[in-house]
Amino acid sequence: AEVGIAPAGRLRPVSEAGVLSLVASIGELGVMKDPIHVRRVPHRGGALELMAGGHRLEAARRLGWTDIPATVWTCSDDWAHLVEIDDNLGGSELGALDTAVFLAARKRIYEKLHPEAAS
Repeated sequence: AEVGIAPAGRLRPVSEAGVLSLVASIGELGVMKDPIHVRRVPHRGGALELMAGGHRLEAARRLGWTDIPATVWTCSDDWAHLVEIDDNLGGSELGALDTAVFLAARKRIYEKLHPEAAS
């Protein structure tokens, strides 16, 4: 994937500690465990927008990598937000407040996509 990817509307900022940890791990092992997830945004000229993997992307930038593993999606804004939320819920050690924010956002988006599930 191109390293010039735009991180748009992220729910959680990239933490310096998280990036430094990944830089050390990737620098030692020479491999990035999981690909980042991006999508092509037609109304922005097909630009790539980051959906999941902000820490991985920043670590790759700091290591001077110009190519990194990525999964490229074509999807709606809502689907992109669900990918970001699920990536963070599944892979990060979130505090109670961050977990609550992510779960509330996921519920809101899910009910928007599936109104029959709203309570």
